[in-house]
Amino acid sequence: MSHRHHRSADRPRQHALRLTYQVADALTEVFLYCEVIFTPWAFGTTQPWSIRVMNGLGYLLGALLLTKGLIRWLGRYQPARWDRQLWNGQSPSSQTRFVHPGLVRHLTWVMGGLTVLILAYCLTSALNARATYLPASHSLSYHECISWLPHSYDRISTWNAFWMYLGWALTFWAARDWLLGLTTREESEDRGQRTEDGGQRTEVRDQRSEDRGNHGARYALPDRLRRLLWVICINGSLLAAEGIIQRLIGTNKLLGLVIPRINRQAIAQFGPYAYRTNAAQYLNLIWPMSVALVWIQARAAKRARQEGLRPATHSVAWLGLGSILMAVAPFVSSSRGGAIIALALLVFMMILLSVADRKHHWREQLGWLLSTFIIIQLVIILGWDNLMLRFETLLVDNLSGRPPIYENAHRMAQDFPWLGAGPDSFAALYQFYRVSYKQEWAAYAHNDWLEFLITHGRIGFSLMILLLISVPLKWLANSRPVTHWLLPAAMLAGMGGCLLHARYDFPFQVPSIVLLFIIICAALSAIGRSR
Repeated sequence: MSHRHHRSADRPRQHALRLTYQVADALTEVFLYCEVIFTPWAFGTTQPWSIRVMNGLGYLLGALLLTKGLIRWLGRYQPARWDRQLWNGQSPSSQTRFVHPGLVRHLTWVMGGLTVLILAYCLTSALNARATYLPASHSLSYHECISWLPHSYDRISTWNAFWMYLGWALTFWAARDWLLGLTTREESEDRGQRTEDGGQRTEVRDQRSEDRGNHGARYALPDRLRRLLWVICINGSLLAAEGIIQRLIGTNKLLGLVIPRINRQAIAQFGPYAYRTNAAQYLNLIWPMSVALVWIQARAAKRARQEGLRPATHSVAWLGLGSILMAVAPFVSSSRGGAIIALALLVFMMILLSVADRKHHWREQLGWLLSTFIIIQLVIILGWDNLMLRFETLLVDNLSGRPPIYENAHRMAQDFPWLGAGPDSFAALYQFYRVSYKQEWAAYAHNDWLEFLITHGRIGFSLMILLLISVPLKWLANSRPVTHWLLPAAMLAGMGGCLLHARYDFPFQVPSIVLLFIIICAALSAIGRSR
């Protein structure tokens, strides 16, 4: 009787925990979408007020992640998740056959440990600051510090960098945790599949999932991942359309509202970005995975029609149109680097689509060739003249004056080899490395790889590289949820293009681009590959 009474008394508590968890999960989705939509339209999140909003949303996501973690840990509430075995504690045969379960768990701990180390490195640099930069006198006020610990020569900027890094880290882990949750529909489908075959349900279901993955027939995406990608792609499509319209009108007001302090000419801007190349970098991150999303959902619609269903295809058509606009926009922006990366991604995506469509009818491949032809025609009509003028001045403007910046930046890297000058301290220190005061005082090195090496040193920079490498490794180790290989390949293509462009520009100094890159990394680390 007492045991039965205890169990009945525990039900309201479990119900309250479940309700609290569901509310926190729903708010996570809302705040995540707010970040995705807000950051590019807030002029790239380059102003202090927009950075504070972005950081605040990241902290809210972190608070929600902590709430959900405490409910799962202390409340012993176990929600349905992709990374949790939903069949009475038994491991699927496909996972044990291909990936040791401990490897997935260890990689998660490695990613978490590297995140903490990077944050601790930045925090130590701020607390152990060697100097504070004084803008009024363009000088440094020196402090006592422990020389063998990370330290900064621009204390205020390093503190600002730490708060941004913290918001980004919380966004990454909150987004990844949310993506690993199952929706009510997915949970009910999974429960039905587990009960339909009696005692051998695990082995039969695993074999069925494995067969679907091996034959490339599983075109369905996890509900939460699909919703997040749709928000990112639609937002990017609207941004591309606004930028193209703004270029055709010729206005130099960002979003028709303000004239920026730097790059006041319309040709130097694009959309809400005062620097056209940043807009191209942002869109080049999105449109490859948007193309992959269109392909996957078109295949899913075709399979549904074969099964006698009537899927909604108009939404896929609109997303396809948005993908074309995003692919065209880097060329229309007149960014030389953005156009080169977009062209390379276009060729790479055509190769991927040809491989994915190799077993399909030639008419389906013809559709992608027609889309490519439309992109080329739009580029010629909307942006060819301005882009060619930019390439004609490539030798005249000497890469927009970058070589002297590179020379000075390499001397800075030699002076701060291991511990660096402190996160976000490049702009304050660059003045002391100019050959003469006639040289431009650059705020960025126009080479993010070199700038991170200067500001974080070899130790901090190595931690970042290890964390970056762990993301695709996590995807390779995961077994659930399985997605078609074209989607992670497109994600990696966009990320690779951004990393390549970072060798000659500064995409990772723009918060909106960094946030999008981090969210894509979270999505990539939360999905699995077919066996």
